[in-house]
Amino acid sequence: HWNVPATEGETDLNKYTFLPGNGAKNSEGNWTTTFRPEKVFVEGSWENRVAKADLEKMASYLKLLQDKSIPVIWRPLHEAAGNIYEFKGGLAWFWWGYNGAETYKKLWRYMFNFFKDKGINNLIWVWTTQTKDVDFYPGDDCVDIIGRDIYNQTSGVDNAAQYRSEE
Repeated sequence: HWNVPATEGETDLNKYTFLPGNGAKNSEGNWTTTFRPEKVFVEGSWENRVAKADLEKMASYLKLLQDKSIPVIWRPLHEAAGNIYEFKGGLAWFWWGYNGAETYKKLWRYMFNFFKDKGINNLIWVWTTQTKDVDFYPGDDCVDIIGRDIYNQTSGVDNAAQYRSEE
């Protein structure tokens, strides 16, 4: 998970999170964040500064692996839709899906192009689908593999049904 500060200016790493919300603890006692993906693209916003700094740091580690000719299966920003399409009033599980499909795709491409501009070329980009989330797919030109997280399925038949879906 890509953890971000709960609120602007937060430096306590114990208050970094991937859960969207109001910057306070939720009912389960986990921190949430006011970080909004749509503001990553606003030059000078705190979200923009955090995203750029985090991507710079990630790029430096990825470059170390690239220099050793090590490919990386890169699966960022997974399960973006959360429960948005599962039921009325459904929400994104993670901050990167909070502002919906168009912003999510823009964020994916932002990361993709950021690393490309840094000369990072050892990544195998994996997009994680759910059900009913085709609107979140970033595109064939920036996805190498499509994966699937499957929870609470008790048999291979149940799992196979997920892959035969017409979505």
